[in-house]
Amino acid sequence: MSVKDFFIAVIRIMAIYLFSQGIISISHYLTYSFDIDNSSTMFWSVSLTLLFSTILYFLFRKTSAIVTFLGLDKGFSSNHFNFSNTESKYIVEIAITIMGLFLVFMKIPYMLENLYILIKSSYSTLVLASDYNFRPLQQDLIINFLHILVGLVIIFLRKPIANLFTTNTDKA
Repeated sequence: MSVKDFFIAVIRIMAIYLFSQGIISISHYLTYSFDIDNSSTMFWSVSLTLLFSTILYFLFRKTSAIVTFLGLDKGFSSNHFNFSNTESKYIVEIAITIMGLFLVFMKIPYMLENLYILIKSSYSTLVLASDYNFRPLQQDLIINFLHILVGLVIIFLRKPIANLFTTNTDKA
């Protein structure tokens, strides 16, 4: 694996992580901004979404240009990294699996806590005040469920995702 291919893989892995963390958060903030009648809030939310999408586009599609522009492949003693003959596809697969597991295991406790509070409050009035608004709790439950779902999709589709983000220079 060449030095340039290594940094391309690292940048694409970072882009996958940003996508998995950002897409659900942005959808949450857009939903919140549409609930508010303030046009400047909606403008900034849409602008930040477009900026996030542009950054992701460059990280996914223009990775080689980013590596060349930043000079990440310059100054190494050799032109290749030796990972004991490991292909870059497997490195990307491992990174994708770790990100998927991170999404799943970091959100399960919060989802269980929110689910417990919702179920407990439906049977007992002592848990929450009667005028408590359940909408934020339900939104958190949905967002945590979406994080877990995205994590599971990433884990189950790790091989096709890894094929999208690896170059064919490993076979040479």
